[in-house]
Amino acid sequence: AQRQQSPLDGAWTHSPGGAAVARYFLKVVPTTYEFLSGEALHSSQYSTTQHFKELGPDSALTPSVQFTFELTPLRVSKREERGGSLLV
Repeated sequence: AQRQQSPLDGAWTHSPGGAAVARYFLKVVPTTYEFLSGEALHSSQYSTTQHFKELGPDSALTPSVQFTFELTPLRVSKREERGGSLLV
């Protein structure tokens, strides 16, 4: 079985200059996949945005890593359907 690609697969951040601020924003959307067999898979889709800033020696900011989660109140449903047949 093929694994679904995740937006954060392979994500890596490094600050060669030392102190930095990293902010990650994650938006999560509940999702249901309905298959022809009648089986339903309850999962989530998500997207990410990253902001990264190296801090200089005179910066007033504190080095940090922040995560902000936005949970969408709506559910997305994806249903597998068979295509119609064309009879001539």
